[in-house]
Amino acid sequence: MRKALFLYHALSAVFLAFLISGSGILKSLAQENNTEYTELASRSFARIPSHQLLVNARLVNHGDIIESGMIWRIFSDIIDKNGRNPLIATSKGGSAILKLVPGDYLVHASFGRAGITQRVKIYNEDVELNVVLQAGGLLLNADSGGEKISPRYLTFSIYENEKDETGERQLIACNVTPNKVIPLNEGTYHVISQYGKINAITHADLEVEAGSTTHAMLHHNAAPVRMKLISKSGGYPVANTSWSVFNSKGKKIFSSQHVSPFFILEKGKYEAYAGNGQRRFKTTFQVIPGLTHEIEIIIK
Repeated sequence: MRKALFLYHALSAVFLAFLISGSGILKSLAQENNTEYTELASRSFARIPSHQLLVNARLVNHGDIIESGMIWRIFSDIIDKNGRNPLIATSKGGSAILKLVPGDYLVHASFGRAGITQRVKIYNEDVELNVVLQAGGLLLNADSGGEKISPRYLTFSIYENEKDETGERQLIACNVTPNKVIPLNEGTYHVISQYGKINAITHADLEVEAGSTTHAMLHHNAAPVRMKLISKSGGYPVANTSWSVFNSKGKKIFSSQHVSPFFILEKGKYEAYAGNGQRRFKTTFQVIPGLTHEIEIIIK
């Protein structure tokens, strides 16, 4: 009895290991449960026998199968009355098994901002589709005056490199944070970096290669500024103070009701006005990259 029980547990362990590792069946079945079908697909299942479509994705040829972060969308190849290809199913995760009735389909695979669409035909048997995204990653950072900028003050926008007929670039991703890998199709991208929220902006054209991550450091010429209206040197900021800052061309670029505002400015010369009750105070200052500027106006 003990031998039989031991043999049962041993065979169970081997079978479970087979499912989890070599065959990947358990993982695929779990992924099938993460698939949502539209009403159009559900009506088709009730009338027509379905087959299975197994989809896998890789960043490059002969690369590892992507196990998470994929979004699969299956569309009918037949255009509906609205001129669109109807959505049939959506699946999220890694590899996926989808039930489809015989027909022609468009399979869109996306991983982050990388994506590709392929056609597939389902007839009288199950089909496996292996997709190669030809994608890599982009990891962004920026510095100013030789010092790396804190992520809390930094955002990026990623655009197509080529301009359209109107002279504009198509936005791919906005509010991208530093130190985060953004998956993208292989190619060149136009990246804009914003330091703070006013006028500290720089840009660069960056290349993404399939199967690798491009680490990019963009360079700003800007610095932090803190404004204070004080009654004496080293004193506390005076309450109920409003602020306006103008650039060298006389354009207002910043205003605040904060008693001691903190912000980021591009290198250059500026003029600041502090309002307190009926009184108004003025100062000019220069922003130099690599320094933190404490601009104080002393009430006289």
